[in-house]
Amino acid sequence: MEHNPMRTKDKKEEEMGQHVKDVIKEKEKNEEEAVPSMVIYLPLEDSALSFNLEKAVCNHGFFMMTPNQWIPSIKTLQRPLYLADSTTSVVVQISHPKKNDHLHVLVLGTNFLSPQDQKVLLTQIARMLKISKKDERKMQKFHEIHSKAKKKRFGRLFRSPTLFEDMVKTILLCTGGWARSLDMSKAFC
Repeated sequence: MEHNPMRTKDKKEEEMGQHVKDVIKEKEKNEEEAVPSMVIYLPLEDSALSFNLEKAVCNHGFFMMTPNQWIPSIKTLQRPLYLADSTTSVVVQISHPKKNDHLHVLVLGTNFLSPQDQKVLLTQIARMLKISKKDERKMQKFHEIHSKAKKKRFGRLFRSPTLFEDMVKTILLCTGGWARSLDMSKAFC
């Protein structure tokens, strides 16, 4: 079978185009419902080759704990995040178009964020998804030892945007079973 690079390129563009259409459709739906929104981008930089949003988020049960909401039909994580003033929050939808070197962050409830607010949001998301040069170096070392994990793009541990939220969820897990932990997490939110 002959490999046609143009066909591969067209397929990639088609896949990226479909994701962009899905994001625009979601944005238009929000606009129809009179919900202002905007999109900001988080470059994956060194993590671009190894990153997979679904595998990074759904690698263990924390993604199921409130206020996280995984939307499997569009492979998107939705949750509130704090802005720079540490008291105001916005709901974001984080998605990763196929073959893209950045994440799309749809910010609901506003059509403007200051550069400082954008930086704070992107910092929280980078922490949650372990997107940094340091995290990528650790991932590469892990993959050198575990080739099967590399092949499956496994190795990131999804966490909360803050250490405090991680600590609370850990305590909830230690005080009862999984179902009870999910209920207590929901009660906090």
